[in-house]
Amino acid sequence: MYCFRLKSDAFLYAAALCVLLWTIYQEGSAQFIFQSETNATHSLRVTKIQCVDVPYKRTTLNYCRMGTFPNKTVFINASLHVPMPLNYILLSAKLFYKYTAYHPFMVDWNIEVCKAIKYPNRQNLITKIAMKIAEDSVPHMLYNCPHGNRTYSAVWLYPSKFIFTTIPSGDYRLDLRFSDRDEETLLALQTFMVSETNATHQLRVTKIQCVDVPYKRTKLNYCRMGTFPNNTVFINASLDVPMPLNYILLSAKLFYKYTAYHPFMVDWNIEICRTLRYPKRQTVIAKVAMKMIIDTLPHFAYNCPHGNRTYSSVWMYPSKFIFKTVPSGDYRLDIRLSDRDEETLFAIQTFMAVRKQGIIG
Repeated sequence: MYCFRLKSDAFLYAAALCVLLWTIYQEGSAQFIFQSETNATHSLRVTKIQCVDVPYKRTTLNYCRMGTFPNKTVFINASLHVPMPLNYILLSAKLFYKYTAYHPFMVDWNIEVCKAIKYPNRQNLITKIAMKIAEDSVPHMLYNCPHGNRTYSAVWLYPSKFIFTTIPSGDYRLDLRFSDRDEETLLALQTFMVSETNATHQLRVTKIQCVDVPYKRTKLNYCRMGTFPNNTVFINASLDVPMPLNYILLSAKLFYKYTAYHPFMVDWNIEICRTLRYPKRQTVIAKVAMKMIIDTLPHFAYNCPHGNRTYSSVWMYPSKFIFKTVPSGDYRLDIRLSDRDEETLFAIQTFMAVRKQGIIG
């Protein structure tokens, strides 16, 4: 790790440790692979580091200055006075990915530092990762609590070679926070980063299914998944809609599977009738949705009222509709159509796998 020790660097080195945590990609349950910048298809560039939520109630931030070396590497120079002993230090790390705004992405970790150091045999998986990085990079800070009763000063920069190879290209913000037992903030940092890749992605649908059946106001006659000879998955469904509809809310939510499915980037709500009626007033999101409907279900893209009929169709997810920056992994797309009373008219789940192909496959 690229750090320069001035007085005592336990707190700020711990911040550096937490920055490294998010760079880990889990293979199975115990194997972790790091890839250096020279071999990876991704590169990482830190654009800004700043202390936030100042002033703190129980500590004093003497200074917190960002600087840049001649090679444009960003660093932070900070000094923190901790006037009391600490036997409990909660380290929180949250990673955010910028889509149109910053949204939570994969990492939301809490580690009690004193307990983790005192009881190494009781560490959970995330804590073991943290301690392994600390042993390799800052072994001099791994001493038992109490901490505090001192001033911590350090210059720190993010080692860009630490980046896991499945993150999407784009802008990130990593929020780090140290707090005491009363949840009072001792130190808080934000690190802004840009990840770039030369990789391309391929998408494969593995499963499509209708969910939340039966519906209260519509009748699902059948919903069958099938596969074409080229292994393309499709769904064949028929839905009776016995009433006229002048309001149809389309909700789309995308989930990324980390250890379980977690919300990822897409959480859209589009009122179909209004969007079809006023095409020039469409938001960017509505334009994307309408483009997909027109390309895959053009016979349904007409002005309301809808309903008073049976809708039957064979549909497959068009693999060309894929964000260029999504990470490799497994996804679930939840789509729901509902009326003005929020009653579900139709709901499906599509399971997809995205795989990256580039210089390093």
